[in-house]
Amino acid sequence: MEVRDFRVNMSESNNMNNGLISGLSKNPIVMNFGAFLMAVMFALTCGIISWRLGRPAMAYIIWSGSLAVFSAGVGFVLGNRNREETSPENALRIGLIFLGGGIGFATAILGLFLPLMQYSDIFGGGLAQWRKNPNTVLLCAGLLFGGLALMFGSVMLAKNFEKSSVGLRRLLYGTNAFLTGMLLLTVLGVVNVLAYVPMGKLDFFNRTFDFTASGLYSISESTQNFLSNLKEPVKVYVLLPGNNLITVETETLLETFKTHTKNITWSSVSRDLDAQELAKLQEKYQIPDPLGLLVVYGSDQKPVYDFIKYPDLYSIPQQDPRNPNADSGSFQFLGEAQLIKTITFLSEGKSQTGVFFTQGNGELSIDDKNPGSIAGIGTLYDETAKGNFKLDKITLDRNTKKIPQEADVLVMARPRFDPPPQAIDALRNYLRGTDGKKGHLLLLLDVEVEQLAGKKQVIPMPNLKVLLREFQVDVADDQIYNPLNERKPSIMTIMASDKSNNPIAKAFLKGRSATLFLFDGIRTVKPLARVPNAPPNPISAEEILLTDPRIPVWAETDMGANPQEIIAELRKDEKKAQQKLQGGQLPVAVAVMEKGAADPLAQIPGHEGMAPTEDKPRMVVFGDASWASNEGINGRFGESSLSLFNTSISWLRDRADLGAKPKGQERKDYKFNVAEDAVTRLKFLPLAMMLLSVIGLGGAIWIVRRR
Repeated sequence: MEVRDFRVNMSESNNMNNGLISGLSKNPIVMNFGAFLMAVMFALTCGIISWRLGRPAMAYIIWSGSLAVFSAGVGFVLGNRNREETSPENALRIGLIFLGGGIGFATAILGLFLPLMQYSDIFGGGLAQWRKNPNTVLLCAGLLFGGLALMFGSVMLAKNFEKSSVGLRRLLYGTNAFLTGMLLLTVLGVVNVLAYVPMGKLDFFNRTFDFTASGLYSISESTQNFLSNLKEPVKVYVLLPGNNLITVETETLLETFKTHTKNITWSSVSRDLDAQELAKLQEKYQIPDPLGLLVVYGSDQKPVYDFIKYPDLYSIPQQDPRNPNADSGSFQFLGEAQLIKTITFLSEGKSQTGVFFTQGNGELSIDDKNPGSIAGIGTLYDETAKGNFKLDKITLDRNTKKIPQEADVLVMARPRFDPPPQAIDALRNYLRGTDGKKGHLLLLLDVEVEQLAGKKQVIPMPNLKVLLREFQVDVADDQIYNPLNERKPSIMTIMASDKSNNPIAKAFLKGRSATLFLFDGIRTVKPLARVPNAPPNPISAEEILLTDPRIPVWAETDMGANPQEIIAELRKDEKKAQQKLQGGQLPVAVAVMEKGAADPLAQIPGHEGMAPTEDKPRMVVFGDASWASNEGINGRFGESSLSLFNTSISWLRDRADLGAKPKGQERKDYKFNVAEDAVTRLKFLPLAMMLLSVIGLGGAIWIVRRR
């Protein structure tokens, strides 16, 4: 039934076309003067373009002039036809075939040759010029596609002569074959061009899919966030030799940067080809080295700049002396981290964020570099130093009167003892801004147990807990256990809270996937319960990390209890297990914010809606510190742990580079080790196979036609 309806509709459509052409063929003006009117129109177009634009628009002049002559020729042929052999209807149909086909062909040729003639500087300027002139690119594509479509529509009128005229049948089949090939080539070409042209909401054409093993065309999550929030223009001058692996890597990285922001541009300056421009750059910016990247941040009026030296863009791993024959062709490309570090440095006024690590209360030692140490934080310290941070240490003891103003962020990693009141007062003044600017605290607690009166208990820290409660943080004296890991139930995976609006949590959640962290020896950390009828507090805490929902956990307050024995009992008593493990996910980290101050204008009548200033980060508190130790950073979850630490620092400093951090990407030199005869076969075998395929296909068609 559907096929029959389709045929009926097609028949009706053909009848409508035939009726339209039949009606027009009876109009003497159309038959005698239609083509000449088209010729006049194209002649006027040619004259106007010549008068207004002149020689630069030569392509349009040739196009309109040739169509004027062609239309006049078609009109002359129609007017002098043999009226006895050709009916007016067929004559009009033939005229439309040649007139429409000719106009379409000329328009397609115009769209094909404009990039070579009129707009050669744009299309020859590469991706940068394509992005600056998207309308020109789309104009050429529209002329090409529009011309081909007009040719196709016009030639379709020859189907009525398919059986009666050999010439028109050949024209129909030949044009269809030509159009099919042209459309295929055009689609492939235009789609590749559109991949580099900004088209507003259709920018999905610009998306890059990276299938390389080393992530050649990918950048880290934190870099993407940083680039999307970049406010000022950045110009990067690539002063590197051509045909160099590092140069290719750098240019690829900068092109990837441009897909995430419009505020980054770059240009390559060759020492040999652009000697004058290089001399101007050296004079203006006092470049300290002939090879590297010059990064200029800000507008032309007040730019700031810095230089990345060529050796800082890569590192070559040391060859294993035990295996001198090992492949040494690999290297690590460090361009992403170096560029983000430099741009951050420039965006913060050529200053570095001061990150001070506290010592004096049993904290993890920054001097301990042992990779497997659980008492050291030296690995994290060294990795943090690679960013735009100025690191130092400070001792919190009875003699501490004030936290230095240079300390933008204070890191207290696993204090084993309660800081003395003098140190707590200095810390309180630092956080509240009593002595100047308000500081920020990154606190990593742990479950520290001591024997008191024959009973094990968490080491009390009343001074520190009072300070935390002032900032709406409640730290419990318990330890969270995982019954699925009977051998070591203190270890479990942690993930960001999907209910949190905090940027730290959001940075490690992408749709349904979440970054996992490995914690060992965790205590519960949660926002302080609200007191009913209490006055509004500008400080608020929010859960950012929770235990893995796939793991049933419980918080044990009896530090003397044996978790393995408890797990064994739970396995025997299902009802007891359900009661003990019904708590669901437990919070293990919180972020503290302080609401912005109210705008003074809001007190004026009629200005009550004036928005307050933005909320400011104040503190991040974790219930575990093992993930930041040398063992944690060098372990299987070390990359995510390092990203969590750096993201916390960045959030406290109001930076946008949140999420997974860039790392050195290893590039390997692959060698094609095959025999000489195999290379010869690889060269000529595909050619031979193609020839055989063409001969076989032609022979098969010949045999079928002979039948």
